[in-house]
Amino acid sequence: DMDDDDDATAEAGEFMARESAPPPPVPANAAEAPEDADWCAAGEKKSAAAAAAAGGDGAKALDLYTAALEAEAATACLSATTLAKRAEVLLDLERPVAAIADCDAALGLNPDSCRALKVRGKVKAALGDFEAANLDLSKAQSIDFDPELKATHDDVKAKAAEAGAKSREKARAAELAKKKAAAAERHRKQQEAEAAQARSSAGPPGGGMPGGMGGMPGGGMGGGMPGMGMPGMGGGMPGMGGGMPPGAAGVMQDPDVM
Repeated sequence: DMDDDDDATAEAGEFMARESAPPPPVPANAAEAPEDADWCAAGEKKSAAAAAAAGGDGAKALDLYTAALEAEAATACLSATTLAKRAEVLLDLERPVAAIADCDAALGLNPDSCRALKVRGKVKAALGDFEAANLDLSKAQSIDFDPELKATHDDVKAKAAEAGAKSREKARAAELAKKKAAAAERHRKQQEAEAAQARSSAGPPGGGMPGGMGGMPGGGMGGGMPGMGMPGMGGGMPGMGGGMPPGAAGVMQDPDVM
């Protein structure tokens, strides 16, 4: 509805946008360290990366952490902490998708990595996904409580509760609309069935033969056929004058006639 559209528009401007650029690669860990492994390379790159990040040079810090990860992987020592640190730099560079990818990779190596959970929680909060952010930050705080994170976590927790309430309200409204639609459909089908039953009970149109039999014209035989002259038959046949003409009886008795 309109309120949801307004909320979505406001949130689109309030939260960090997801970038389209692909995330930096996560190197594959070597099966084992080579005999001539450079065990110092990763440490040197990480120190330089931390210094660049502290100096506000995020692009340089990103390159150096990537180099550090490659050095770790070469010695079969890919670190969840180093991945989480690169994720922090990516978040500062407003690359939330890449930051989450690094955190996911870190948690794949160590599911209890507090640093990765904290960074991923912050990234998700920056994206407006407060319920998911609260899960990450709550788990991080339960593993190793960080007093400096408490204020952020409390704010995220409150927003997660609000978002959860809205989600439940939307779910209830959707379920109610679904039930109403189902009830309306049942009512429609019931009306159609009742109408069909009424038509079936009424039989053919007109109740049988048109007008019914109704008898012959005149309400039955009605005194006989016209002019037949038989008793009760309506006075004889046409032209007979209601019986034999005068003198007819004598004629009938005349031997010459007979």
